Amino acid sequence: MKNVKYIILIILLVLETNIVAQVVINEVFYDETGGDLGNEWIELKNIGGSAATITGYDLTAVSGDYYTFPSLTVPTGDFVVVHWRKVGTDDTDFGDNVAHLYTGTTGYDNNMGDTAGYVAFFNSTTHSSLTIIDYMEYGAGDQNWENDAVTAGIWSEDNFAPDVIASHSLEYDGSGNLGSDWVDRGIPTQGGENSLPVELSSFTAEFSLTGTLLKWITESEIENLGFILERKTSGSDWQEIVSYKQDESLWGQGSVSFATDYEYLDKLVQHGNTYEYRLADVDYYGVVTYHATREVFVESAPLATIADNFTVMTYPNPFNPSTTIRYSVTSCAITHIAIYDITGKIITTLINKEQPTGWYEIQWSGTNKAGKDVPGGVYLSRVTVGNDVKTSKLILLR
Repeated sequence: MKNVKYIILIILLVLETNIVAQVVINEVFYDETGGDLGNEWIELKNIGGSAATITGYDLTAVSGDYYTFPSLTVPTGDFVVVHWRKVGTDDTDFGDNVAHLYTGTTGYDNNMGDTAGYVAFFNSTTHSSLTIIDYMEYGAGDQNWENDAVTAGIWSEDNFAPDVIASHSLEYDGSGNLGSDWVDRGIPTQGGENSLPVELSSFTAEFSLTGTLLKWITESEIENLGFILERKTSGSDWQEIVSYKQDESLWGQGSVSFATDYEYLDKLVQHGNTYEYRLADVDYYGVVTYHATREVFVESAPLATIADNFTVMTYPNPFNPSTTIRYSVTSCAITHIAIYDITGKIITTLINKEQPTGWYEIQWSGTNKAGKDVPGGVYLSRVTVGNDVKTSKLILLR
């Protein structure tokens, strides 16, 4: 008889887990260490067809602290945002109009996580594989509660989403239990739908004799303005190498339901280096969504010629108050960039130094060498890299 009771209890717990699993972890936002002041949050969403009562359920993040929900029913399709640290000086001063369900405990100063961590959601204050109803981990696998989530069938073993980047968020795309089902949002969408501009079916990067060949395929696109490609080497920061603003081949298709193939050849790579690439799309509202990264080792020097590689782009143009001059250096060389007026008189020198191979950019804010504003009108930028020279017309609006 005792065994029968245990079996009934397990069945009830499993049934309860399945019912409340309609409330899922939907978005995780991380802010810089020590600078959060309530800006870190976890968003839950009711994806079911009916209201869900989550009174007494527990939410926890990598800090190890738990938040137990008070009396709360979430209507179908609605969001719940849990801020991970109180704003203001007391529990009644929250600083904004979003319900801060988590207002911290005495002396609570921990961040929600760092670049790596986890979020777990339980249907009870008793935590186990029978009560865990949703889970995600980011930055690294084998986090706390992973085994329980795998046992419960809500996460894949040793799988994890990308690192949470400060001021970015990770958002669930609603498709499964893999880290790849979470996307990097350059602009967090608190309380917003998970509609992604791009359904990406593949993204590859491989070394070729002329550089790194990047290819990707979209199965569909929704209000997709275009793509951005970024690159970095070990120990360096991400650097944009090209975007839809400068290259028409990276323009999005807008809203389509058919597959589209894209590719880009990065010629400005050096022999013996390992490069990491990542792809982002931008929608009509300027929301940037990052996709998975790819790594490539450059086995030999690309065969592309200097003439093919030397590129100068200026944007915006016309401009006010500043414009960016983006240029390529194909082999270590002296770079000299200067601004002239229409008569050929020099206005200012922006750079004059040796630079190694790579992409660079520098801004001109419409000032002369004394730092004073120049009048609106037509100016010329002269970019010299080694023996190669390119001159572009700039239009300053005042």
